[in-house]
Amino acid sequence: MTALLSALLPHYDGLAVTSPFKQRIAQAIGTDLPAVNTLVRRQGAGGAHWTGFKHRRRGAELALERLGEGPVQVLGDGGATSAIREVCQATGRGLTVHRRDSLPGRPLSGHALWTWPAHLAPPERLSFQDCTVGLIAYGEPARQIGIAIRRRGGAPLALGAAWFAAQARGQRQLWKDAL
Repeated sequence: MTALLSALLPHYDGLAVTSPFKQRIAQAIGTDLPAVNTLVRRQGAGGAHWTGFKHRRRGAELALERLGEGPVQVLGDGGATSAIREVCQATGRGLTVHRRDSLPGRPLSGHALWTWPAHLAPPERLSFQDCTVGLIAYGEPARQIGIAIRRRGGAPLALGAAWFAAQARGQRQLWKDAL
């Protein structure tokens, strides 16, 4: 991984990083962050190097705006949830995070965000009642998750493409500012 990043360094101002490489690249560039989704080329005393960022906040802000006001429940506790948590703390919005093994014994209602990866089957006891469920996947995975949400009584709201585009605009700004 280090050799590849070194080979790319002279040719790019920045890179977008996707799963499953986020953690490995964070380790390879020696950042304190557990994972990164954005690399920016910086010039330092020792020459050019990569600086890593976790740039998801704008995507989380946009998803929460589109979901509507009020407390939100998040299904999953990974990288996307950390950005959602940050936005909710900054805005004073109520937040409950449900891990797969800690779902309540009742249907979820109100507003929820589905952050579980598409390849994981939803827990059997998951159900919704009067619940809009935003999903941050896109393409075929979003369609499959939407079907799972409807089967469990929820109303899916596709937010993945908007999250991704907002994140990409933020990444582009980081690269532009680095020039």
